[in-house]
Amino acid sequence: MTHSPQFLSDAPNPLTSPAAAQRFLASYWQKQPGLIRQALAVGPYSPGTPALREMATHEAVESRLVRRRGARWRLVDGPIAAAELPGARDKAWTLLIQGVDLHLDAVADLRERFRFMPDVRLDDVMISVAGDQGGVGPHVDSYDVFLLQLEGRRRWHLAPPADYLLQPGQPLRLLAHFKAAVTVDLDAGDMLYLPPGWAHDGIAQGPCTTASIGLRAPSDDELLLAWLRDSIDAIARATDEAADDNETLATEPVERYLDDTAPAELRRWQRQPAAIPAPMARTLRGWLQRFRPGADDINDFIGRYLTEPKAGLAFDGCTAARARRLLEQARRHGLRLDRRTRMAYRADQVFINGDSFVTDGQTRKLLAQLANARRLNAADTAALFEDPDVAPVIAEWAQAGWIRVET
Repeated sequence: MTHSPQFLSDAPNPLTSPAAAQRFLASYWQKQPGLIRQALAVGPYSPGTPALREMATHEAVESRLVRRRGARWRLVDGPIAAAELPGARDKAWTLLIQGVDLHLDAVADLRERFRFMPDVRLDDVMISVAGDQGGVGPHVDSYDVFLLQLEGRRRWHLAPPADYLLQPGQPLRLLAHFKAAVTVDLDAGDMLYLPPGWAHDGIAQGPCTTASIGLRAPSDDELLLAWLRDSIDAIARATDEAADDNETLATEPVERYLDDTAPAELRRWQRQPAAIPAPMARTLRGWLQRFRPGADDINDFIGRYLTEPKAGLAFDGCTAARARRLLEQARRHGLRLDRRTRMAYRADQVFINGDSFVTDGQTRKLLAQLANARRLNAADTAALFEDPDVAPVIAEWAQAGWIRVET
């Protein structure tokens, strides 16, 4: 059952070649939905329902269970006890597993297929397992998404952007008065692209599994909030370091700037005690303006922010001795990034998992190669270790679990 008006057309498959990806980005990206039949042979990338159900029981995995009974919806946040998971014959339920690519190599490999977009846009791969008639209701996403059918069939109802109202009293952000403008069925291997703002409602036609590859960008409010938090953390670190060194931070009390005030000004304050003194206001304004970021500060923050791991994500670290042994092995076999590691670069700065440092020359080229390919061969790894400044940094990465020996 497929109704395809003009705004849902067959799109170039961006997973097949750079040329196809370029055609897709030029004609569809953030412009219109696109339907891609048999976009990918999904067998190697599908973790299977038993593995996903087992993941939902773990504290370290972000999961949700959505059930529908008539017009009422119920949401349960994970971890979810195995006894609470629906049976194979139950209907109208969906199990959502967030960030599956951070936990399973096969799904991390699926994420790699979408690197025709910048890495910093790739958020994660969420997988939903659903019983017959399962779904999460009509909703709108504020980001681009590829919906790839892994198993079974799902029917998608779509509507263009509009000023939608939300259903009151529901645990999910469900659209009220949703009316589909197009309906399309996706079978295993089919993929649907939706730009931000397109309303959609996917309903399982029998048991099915769907991967959602989300491509996000921060809003201005999110970015400003993150910047302020980062600035607060930097001030707190400076304060702690000064306390540890028995030093005083280079700050001056505001009262100091009232000492040289003219007697006439002092008399005016006595007559108008509620007025804010102009010298005091100037001083405080100057202090705040001192925190105005420069271009280097902003660029450093942007790189660290865009590579920050998801909250609560834990890496498999090791001891310093174990890290040294791993690096010796890497000299012979090469190294690769852990599937959870986010790495990027810009100009002479390299960013990894929220950290940054400046480098240049051959070292910068090799680290850019590592970020782009997510691996280095043995010869390039040995060349990287020849830089005495970067070798200790790589050792820290190994100890933190951010890099692995190539196999």
